[in-house]
Amino acid sequence: MSAAIPHPVQIETIEDSDTIRMWRHRGRSRRLVVCFSGLGPKGQLPKVEFAQVASREGLDSAIFVADPQRTWLNTPGFLDTVVKHVTYSAYEMRATEVVAIGSSMGGFSAMALASCYPLKAAVAFAPQFSVHPAFAPEEDRWLDYRAQIQRYRVRSLARRLVAQTQFYAFHGDSPEEEMQCDLFPIRPNLHHFVVPDSDETLAYKLRRSGALAPLVADCFGLATGRVA
Repeated sequence: MSAAIPHPVQIETIEDSDTIRMWRHRGRSRRLVVCFSGLGPKGQLPKVEFAQVASREGLDSAIFVADPQRTWLNTPGFLDTVVKHVTYSAYEMRATEVVAIGSSMGGFSAMALASCYPLKAAVAFAPQFSVHPAFAPEEDRWLDYRAQIQRYRVRSLARRLVAQTQFYAFHGDSPEEEMQCDLFPIRPNLHHFVVPDSDETLAYKLRRSGALAPLVADCFGLATGRVA
């Protein structure tokens, strides 16, 4: 899902520091998509993800967000910076709807954003409900990244799944995925799916099969029946 530049989706850099990386694509529609990158390969800076799928091959405007510190939105000022740029871009383009998407840590971030900015929908592949030891004591992945989080601003998604947003969460059935999947509450606006024979790489698997783009389009369009 990492974007190679140049590609048909024209992207400009709007933030690039040790604590946050952000890019923007200016589309032609009135939809703004906020795309959060996942952890990415260790030792490398996280890059743009979901460029083609999220923007509908460039039709929709998009803001791409990456966290070089891998803190699940807990780097000081990170979430405020994201909200600032989303608010400005939505106003500038007169957006009629704002949606979000991400995978793994990016999926967690996409869902959490709804509590800070009004989203029509948030789509998350293999999202964590939490990496805080009090909420997910069995989670033993990414311990080096998590050890660097000095203070949790976003401890879990418990209070982040706001009623005005439709959430679509997709998990695999691996033991690690099942552990996080089971932490999610049952909510009428949370549409939760488990995909057999899948793990944290679910989004990549869907992309390879050609199912990712139509699935995301149906989620953004709130076509829950077709999603199922």
